[in-house]
Amino acid sequence: MKHEQVLSGEGVNMLTYWRLSDTEAGHARFMLELLSLPQGARVADLGCGTGELARLCHELRPDLKWSLVNQNLWQLEQCPEWAECLYADMTSTQLEDGAFDAVVIAYALGYVNAAAALEEASRLLKVDGKLVLHELYSEMHDVRALAKHELGYELSGFGEVAMWAHLVGFELGIVMADDHRAAGKTVESAAHVFEKFDHNLAVFIKRDRAHAFMGRRVALHFSGGKDSLACLLLLRPFVMQGLPVYWVDTGDCIPETREVVEWSRAWVPDFRVVQADVHAWKAVHGMPSDATTAQSSWMGAQYGMTDVKLVGRFDCCWSNLMLPMHERMVADGVEVVIRGTKLADTGKVPAHGQTETYEVLLPLMAWSHAQVFEYLERSGAPVNPVYESFKAISAPECLGCSAWWDD
Repeated sequence: MKHEQVLSGEGVNMLTYWRLSDTEAGHARFMLELLSLPQGARVADLGCGTGELARLCHELRPDLKWSLVNQNLWQLEQCPEWAECLYADMTSTQLEDGAFDAVVIAYALGYVNAAAALEEASRLLKVDGKLVLHELYSEMHDVRALAKHELGYELSGFGEVAMWAHLVGFELGIVMADDHRAAGKTVESAAHVFEKFDHNLAVFIKRDRAHAFMGRRVALHFSGGKDSLACLLLLRPFVMQGLPVYWVDTGDCIPETREVVEWSRAWVPDFRVVQADVHAWKAVHGMPSDATTAQSSWMGAQYGMTDVKLVGRFDCCWSNLMLPMHERMVADGVEVVIRGTKLADTGKVPAHGQTETYEVLLPLMAWSHAQVFEYLERSGAPVNPVYESFKAISAPECLGCSAWWDD
């Protein structure tokens, strides 16, 4: 007997373990009140299960027109005959652009690439249309691993999903607690797993603004440091869709940082290396330092005032990190650059928004250092031991850097 049939026999027809009411009919009624849809509105349910939500809503609002999408053929065959039923990937439904007043995703986001599902929902909706996300969440790596092992379900944190939704053109409207747990032996037997998850029902509004970077050439800048690693993990659904990740190899990467780079490189589909040679540059221009003298400058060297040439730290960083990356962006025709730069680093970001050459997005701009470390810990990211002893704004990029004394 199918799992869905067992649950149905116990009164769990919507295939959701939590809901807004103590009955499934009450949940449907509450949700319709939240959406306040116009007469004859079109609703798409992506990953619709057996279509029970549509069936319950139809009893209350028979004027609504439902399109039910599922890749589980048995579930789709149980859906009501009066609905439009499509055997299709919920991230690529082939339904009409901007034709729907509402899109529902319930207990389905974790079976697909979340960014792709949100992008499809945005494509289907009219401006000011509503996306209902009735979902399971977790910010903790061990809980995510449990969900993946026990259910084959990819959990994310609600904050992450809300940010992804914003990037594709949504605005968060309302979040509702769904504290009514379904009854039955099957649900009860799975409680030890499901009670570890966060869960809610959220309504997002489709706004009249474009996806932050769809249809444009985009690059995520990666250094292997804490901020860029957090940025990489925060955007992982887009990265898994093929968002290119660029890293500058100066030829002198700290071994512990290179381990983080290689860990990331192993799962990033499009990882691009920009090669520099800091050793050759220093041989010509001198050692980077936070304290230089007139005698040790290039001019002083012309007068024979020193045998040791020194340059400012950022002169070396610019020449071996920033400039090679910038030149690669220009060469690759990149239109949007994503970085992990934060206001907490220096109090002012060097670039944000549209610049002369490309737009700069900073997803972590308002984060604190503590928030970054907490996010990395929750995400199960590799721990770079450099940060256990290095307490300045950011860790050095190069092993042989002679600066980094700070002011």
